[in-house]
Amino acid sequence: MTAPAWRPTVIRVGATYPDMSGLVDGLSPGCEQEAPILCLALEQGSMRVLVDTGLPEIDWVRTQFGKVTQTAEEVLADALRQFAGWEPADVGYVINTHLHFDHCGGNREFPNARFVVQRREYDFAMAPSLGQEAIYPAHLFDRSAVDYFDWLFVDGDHELFRGLRLLLTPGHSPGHQSVVFEATEGVTVYTGDAVCRMESLEQRRAPGLHTDFAAGLASIERIRSVAERVIPSHDTRILPGQRDGFFPVPA
Repeated sequence: MTAPAWRPTVIRVGATYPDMSGLVDGLSPGCEQEAPILCLALEQGSMRVLVDTGLPEIDWVRTQFGKVTQTAEEVLADALRQFAGWEPADVGYVINTHLHFDHCGGNREFPNARFVVQRREYDFAMAPSLGQEAIYPAHLFDRSAVDYFDWLFVDGDHELFRGLRLLLTPGHSPGHQSVVFEATEGVTVYTGDAVCRMESLEQRRAPGLHTDFAAGLASIERIRSVAERVIPSHDTRILPGQRDGFFPVPA
């Protein structure tokens, strides 16, 4: 039986401005690059799933990491209403590709959601290795947050619903996961930071920020092997409100 198609809608919730080599390993060092912060709303029937929740408080991000922008229209709840037509309370599931601050910063805005993350990612986030502490701010997912959130910890690849599954894609972080879903255009993968920019997939370059370089390269190959189209997490060519026309996987 053919799996049902999910309707994707891109939600943009701001931008940071890292060095390009921080997005794609070895690419254009010294070149500041806009990195849009993208979430993905997925809808099938009455089911509403949000992949990643973007930035926490902008003043905190600016203090910790420098340049960041967010227009009034890019505030998460407003962007969700504008592009997906959802209220935060409508969201039944939130999938965090990983627990870096720019992918789980809005988790607390979804009071009715179940939150899905790889167990190994959560465990690492609670005790990150030296140099990783800043991008894993504990106040977004600490032990008190476990009592607040309805967590679903998974281990490895996992079918969440028919036509929507989680693909373990470590390298950028130890428990990074990408989201594979059936769409009208074919099998589509929201890559998270396993592929921040399309150059990573095209040139087979690992993410610029990584905990395991070899695993990052292997995850790129996993994505290439299953996807017909991809949605990189920080590519400026992916537009807010976009629902189709995503990148085909290069040969």
